[in-house]
Amino acid sequence: MLRKLTALAIVCFWAAMMSLLLRREVFPEKPKIADADYSHMLGQRDVRHVEMGIYSQSYRIGSLVADTKRIEGGEFEYECEVRFTEFKSVMPRLKMLSNAEIDVFARASAISGLSRFEAELRAADMEPFKISAMPRGDDEIWVIIRHGEGQPETVKVPMSSKRVISSGIGPLSQIPKLGRNDVGRQWRMKMISPFTGRADDMVVKVVRRSLAMLGDQEVQAYQLEITVGKMLLKAWVDADGEVLVQETPFLVSLRRENPAVRIPDDENGEAGERD
Repeated sequence: MLRKLTALAIVCFWAAMMSLLLRREVFPEKPKIADADYSHMLGQRDVRHVEMGIYSQSYRIGSLVADTKRIEGGEFEYECEVRFTEFKSVMPRLKMLSNAEIDVFARASAISGLSRFEAELRAADMEPFKISAMPRGDDEIWVIIRHGEGQPETVKVPMSSKRVISSGIGPLSQIPKLGRNDVGRQWRMKMISPFTGRADDMVVKVVRRSLAMLGDQEVQAYQLEITVGKMLLKAWVDADGEVLVQETPFLVSLRRENPAVRIPDDENGEAGERD
């Protein structure tokens, strides 16, 4: 009798282990996607200054300066200035950026989230385009879109004010410090286009860890995949979450320049020029 019970216990244990194995290998659980919040905008710092070049393939067509500073009441302010040079392009979406200027402003708190978001686009042959967003209650953001002096249009977006809003044209500034165990982590935020005012879901995922060159210094780097609608973009950040290179949904990429960046560009993680 004891022998039969022992055999039955072994069979039950084997069946349970096989069930767990099949569940893990055949029906793996999808990684959880956390809502990106504003707690990592400054960390322990009081100010953050970022300068990057804007590129179309290997051609530099503009510059970006972004500043974040802590203010009274536990809030911080974010300002981003994007300036494009005069250039020629056969692509209409890129051509409109020649000599264009984009200004982005946001005020938020690590605890209560967004209180104000604004973006303004000024470009040749078009009226100024302005966007403002503000929370209405805990689960709704109102996006107000204005073309020139025309009547504003209001779009109500269901989302928490604590979830990060991105302009898509600026560097990701909500990525926390990363380590080896963070590969696979995902964050969800909302992108409001400074060109259309459209609000799209944006998901950022850490896909691999490698080494990059920042000037003559070797640094730990992490490749991110950024999904916006049907677009799949890439970015590289250092271990502190600072952007080294970032593709945007607008046919241009951002790149750290001083010092210059060389990022991994193959599956083996070998550092190489990105042009």
